[in-house]
Amino acid sequence: SGSYPYASGLRFEVDASQGKGSRVSNVEVNSQVAGDWTAIDTSATYTVVTNDFIASGQDGYDTFAIPFDAGDYEDTFTEYAQGFIDYVEALTADGQNLIKLPEAEYSTQRYIDSGGCDHSAVATCADDNNL
Repeated sequence: SGSYPYASGLRFEVDASQGKGSRVSNVEVNSQVAGDWTAIDTSATYTVVTNDFIASGQDGYDTFAIPFDAGDYEDTFTEYAQGFIDYVEALTADGQNLIKLPEAEYSTQRYIDSGGCDHSAVATCADDNNL
């Protein structure tokens, strides 16, 4: 459940023309984007880092509310925007630049809209009003 996901270390393909429960496929994980991408193991337990809004089940992420309501989480008391600011400041202090991620690290690897247009293969579709 939830709004459209964006994540680091998680990638997938979306086919919005398919029925509910069949729209997301080829889900892969790469812990800390430090090694090879592997198929998600549905029997494994993964640690998820998110803000308290999403963690508490907001924005449609009802599943996250279960451990949140049970108190099974760790609050770092870190403002996520400040974490990003600190990262950029540390990066630039070391003389590095903030650069765009490689496409292989994008969450959405392929997107087919509800009309069947594969946006990963063509720049525009005949009817982009479906978006």
